[in-house]
Amino acid sequence: MTTALVVLNWRNAAGTVACLDSLKNITTPDVAVIVVDNGSGDDSVSVIRQRHPDLTLLETGANLGYAGGNNVGIRYALEHGAAAVGVLNNDALADPAFLQPLLATSQHASHNAILTSMICETEEPEIIWALGGRINWKTAASQLLHAGEQRAAWKDCAPHTVDFAIGTALLAPRQVWEKAGLIDESFFLYYEETDWCVRAQRLGIPSVAVPASCVWHEAGAGGGRTSPQVTYYMTRNALRFLRRNLAGRRRILPLFRVALRAHWHVLGDVRRGQTTRARARMGGVYDFVRGKAGPRVGRPYEQ
Repeated sequence: MTTALVVLNWRNAAGTVACLDSLKNITTPDVAVIVVDNGSGDDSVSVIRQRHPDLTLLETGANLGYAGGNNVGIRYALEHGAAAVGVLNNDALADPAFLQPLLATSQHASHNAILTSMICETEEPEIIWALGGRINWKTAASQLLHAGEQRAAWKDCAPHTVDFAIGTALLAPRQVWEKAGLIDESFFLYYEETDWCVRAQRLGIPSVAVPASCVWHEAGAGGGRTSPQVTYYMTRNALRFLRRNLAGRRRILPLFRVALRAHWHVLGDVRRGQTTRARARMGGVYDFVRGKAGPRVGRPYEQ
């Protein structure tokens, strides 16, 4: 295989099948699609195999999180000789020609960059959801660049450097994966691709947004960004991200800001009667202080 695309499924066979259907039309030759079922425990595997029996389907046997599940597919692709490996969320639909601009930009960058597509909304196909991201190092907040803007205003623009690639649709050549390593599984959910891009930057590998490459993404389909579980991981991992990527005294004030903001939000949660979300937020801070990583241990937070 020359190029491999990894599509991760977790209890969303219908979405994964739709994503794979869109990939049947891609115009780039010699592309292998690798599906990874992330321990769904439902009928996902049988449904996907029935609809796409020709594709490689790997089973993790447990939910390894975004990084862990995708790493299974990335590792498989590299072991089988892929020259470039991309990740495509299973809630995304790909333009038939989305790979060519990514591969061309990679070649222009001497195969030393992480590439990310323009991501538009499935509900409003001409509206941008993200074209790369920017990091606010004071608060660990990640901004989706050009969100809400018209696709037409950017689709003919040249590739440009951003702080991080969007995990919904990214691609990197083999030498980048080998140099930067795989995605850190200790985050489990959220901030993992941002951390990976920052780690790569320290090695001289930029993240580049490629407006000519487009996929459409169902915003919010990956697990409910407002759920208490998501609140927990976003809180904990924002703190972990800052501690890992800021050195010495530079990290003190940002960490304090994020922790203070979390406590401020807890007060708002309680006033609104959202006590489960408040517990999740405090749990994220508490587990950060205790050095807890990976999947959260304990009873799931109620919705």
